[in-house]
Amino acid sequence: MFRKLITLVFALVLSGSVFAQSSLEQIESRPSADNGLVFHYPEAASKAAEDLMETAPADLAKLKASLGVEEMKPIQVWVLKRVGDYFRLHQIPNNAPEWAAGLSFSNRATVIVANKPGAQGMAEVDATFRHELAHVAVDIAARGKKVPRWFHEGFAVLHADEWTADRSELLSRAAAASGLIAFGDLEFSFPEHHNTASLAYAQSFHFVRDLRDRHGDDVFSRLFQNMEQGDSFHQSFRKVTGESVPVAEGRWRQDLKNASSLWSLFMDGIVIFFGASLLFLVAWRLRKKRTAQKLASMKDNPAWDYDESQYPLPGEH
Repeated sequence: MFRKLITLVFALVLSGSVFAQSSLEQIESRPSADNGLVFHYPEAASKAAEDLMETAPADLAKLKASLGVEEMKPIQVWVLKRVGDYFRLHQIPNNAPEWAAGLSFSNRATVIVANKPGAQGMAEVDATFRHELAHVAVDIAARGKKVPRWFHEGFAVLHADEWTADRSELLSRAAAASGLIAFGDLEFSFPEHHNTASLAYAQSFHFVRDLRDRHGDDVFSRLFQNMEQGDSFHQSFRKVTGESVPVAEGRWRQDLKNASSLWSLFMDGIVIFFGASLLFLVAWRLRKKRTAQKLASMKDNPAWDYDESQYPLPGEH
C-alpha cells in the first residue's frame, strides 16, 4: 500500500513537471528593439505583447532619464492570461490575488501583466505594464536601498499616467475633511481596505508630482544619485529638497487643503440646492423668451390669425 502511494505521488509530481514544461515550451520569447526587455507570451497574448514591444523602449528610456540610471539589465516581461499563470508555469507558490492585473519582482527584474482583450483592455494592459515597469526601475535605481512605499506607488502612478477624476475628487474630499493618511504610515505598506488604499495611491501620486513640479524634472535622478553615494532615501530627500519628508508633507497638506476649500464649498448641499434653483430660473426665462419670439414671428405671418387678448403670454394676465 505504501509503495503504491509513493508511486502515485511520484506520478503526480512528474505529470505536473511535464505539464509545466510543455506549457513553457508554448511560450514565445522575443527581445524588444533596444534589447532592454525580453517579452514572454503565449500565442493568445501575441497582439498585446507586440503592441507593448513597440512602446516599451521609449518607456524604458524615459525611466532611465527620470531616475538617472544609465544601464539596466534586461527586464523580463510576461504577458499572460492571468498573473497567476506565471507561478503555475514556474512551479512556485502563487501569492497573487485572482483579480491582479499586474505584478513585479524587482529581485528578478520581472514584470507580469494580465492580458485583456479589446481596445479598452489594451489600454489597461499598457497602463499596468508601465506601472509595474516603474516599480522595477525604482528598485534598480535604489541599488538595494529601501525606498518608501508611498514613493514607489506615487512614482509608478505618475509614470503610468493613471491619474483620474475620481482620484482627484477623493483626494480633494479627504484634504478638505482633514482625512489624509500620514506618509509615515505608508512607509512600508499600503492599507488593505479598498477605499483607504485608493486614497493612499491618490495622495502618494500627488505628493510625488508636487516634488517634481517644485524641484524640477531631475529631482528623482538627484535623489537616487545621492543614494548611490551612500545616503539613505530620507537623507537624500533632505539634501535634494532642503526639507525633511515630514516638513515637506506638512507644507503639501496645507497647500492641498487651501486648494480644496473651494471644492468643498461647491460640494455643500445648500450651494447645490440654490445652484439648482438658479438654473431652473434661468431655464424658465429662456423658455419664456423663446415663446415670445415664436409668437412674434406668428404675428408677422399673415397666415396666422392670432388674437393677443385671448392668448396672453405667461405672466401677462
